[in-house]
Amino acid sequence: MRFVTAATVALLAMAGSAAMAQQSDLPTRAGDKAIYFSIDGLGEFNVGQVNVDNTFVGVSGIEGKCFFRDNMAWRLGLGFGRNETTDAQGNDVTTTRFAIAPGFEYHFVTAERFSVYTGGVLSYAVLDQKTDFPGGRVVDNDQGFGLAALLGVEFYPWQNVSLGAEYRAGFETGSNDTTNWAISSGGRVKLGFHF
Repeated sequence: MRFVTAATVALLAMAGSAAMAQQSDLPTRAGDKAIYFSIDGLGEFNVGQVNVDNTFVGVSGIEGKCFFRDNMAWRLGLGFGRNETTDAQGNDVTTTRFAIAPGFEYHFVTAERFSVYTGGVLSYAVLDQKTDFPGGRVVDNDQGFGLAALLGVEFYPWQNVSLGAEYRAGFETGSNDTTNWAISSGGRVKLGFHF
């Protein structure tokens, strides 16, 4: 009886260690890919003034990532937004934003269920705002560029799903008749699906 109990405990221990080994196999190896959905709003800090709201912070929406080497990945974020409102004078205002942000990540800590990474991102954003009023329309076009450093962490509750938080700090510039600049930072939370 003791032999059966000891053998059962040994088998369970081996099965448990094999399961833990599988869980520690994070999707940060060469060839791994992921898609992310993100939400901005972990806090912002701005010095200066930019006409395109949060040039590099504003690329929330969808992001793809591909690891070209173990723990090193290229990423590409795309953002799009459209908002229709009425201003204080009763005019219809339609705002459309589009942004694209290529970047790089290096995961320098990879533990059993989480990874910590750093990197950088470039961004380009376009803003188009149309105000319709009786007898005409006013169109405001703006664009901006950004460069930011990244620091992020990802937690992997399951093998193919991650929850992450990322903070960025950098420089951005926008143009609307004059060129403006800002030193900015901001954060986001991310939900990732790995394949």
